Amino acid sequence: MFSTLRTFIQDGWPVEVDASLLPYHRVRNELSCWGEGCLARGHRAVIPATLRTRVLHMAHEGHLGVVKVKQRCRDTVWWPHIDQDVEDLVKNCTCCLLSGKTVQPATAPLTPLQWPSAPWEHIQVDLCGELHGAPAHTRYLLVASKHSTTGVSPALLMIGRELKQPLDCLRAKSAPARVSPGLQRAKVQVRSSQAQMKQRFDTSRRVRDPSLSAGDWVRVKHAYRQNKLQSYWSVPRHVTQQLGPATYRLDDGTRWHLNRLHRVRARTGPASSLSPAASLSWQPAPGTEGLGVNLQHNNVCKK
Repeated sequence: MFSTLRTFIQDGWPVEVDASLLPYHRVRNELSCWGEGCLARGHRAVIPATLRTRVLHMAHEGHLGVVKVKQRCRDTVWWPHIDQDVEDLVKNCTCCLLSGKTVQPATAPLTPLQWPSAPWEHIQVDLCGELHGAPAHTRYLLVASKHSTTGVSPALLMIGRELKQPLDCLRAKSAPARVSPGLQRAKVQVRSSQAQMKQRFDTSRRVRDPSLSAGDWVRVKHAYRQNKLQSYWSVPRHVTQQLGPATYRLDDGTRWHLNRLHRVRARTGPASSLSPAASLSWQPAPGTEGLGVNLQHNNVCKK
């Protein structure tokens, strides 16, 4: 490809070029030839595909973040889609991931619960107690107030009447029965509130749709660690099953929400090869052993 580019730069670009050369064609007025077989965009060396991995690891030396690595590269080297390559490298760096300074798990979209078809079909309970020091009959809180979403108390929707409170015994006459506002009206109100909540949540958290599937490799972010030298991230685990819209089962039998998972590259060797140092190792591609790199002087040429 470089020989073709040199020919176009020296003799002029044709009207139509191959799709693989379009990124170079867009910046053709900035390209120049120098040395023996080298190209430059302005004062930056254009790196061939066979050397880009090595250049990226050299720019990432010291495990800098995405912004710093991009700044390093922009001063000396260039190739098409270099920014995306830098982001992929840093986000998949094991050392940076284990230190917890680069990647945070993606937030899954909010999934509202479906309206139940009958009472007791779906139960959620918030417990507060036992409250010590209180009388035996008041050691647990009884919530009988109106719900902010439905507009009525849970008891009224569940059994068609309000719960009997201690003060109700002091009534001179029995209170008239309260009529439920109707499940259909409450259902519409609940769905409207859920839609508004989902829109606010998804917008503020910049959620992403779940992209994991059975067969992917992930790391789990734990809520705590035993000491500050340990990482919050687990060893790579294999996704075996998707249990819900954003819930997955891993190969160790545990179940995790997408908000705790980060996809990593597939394992290509035993667990011992997944050490931080192993993730940064680089081997030249077949057929490129004759290519030399002298980046200390910002020169990238073919021998």
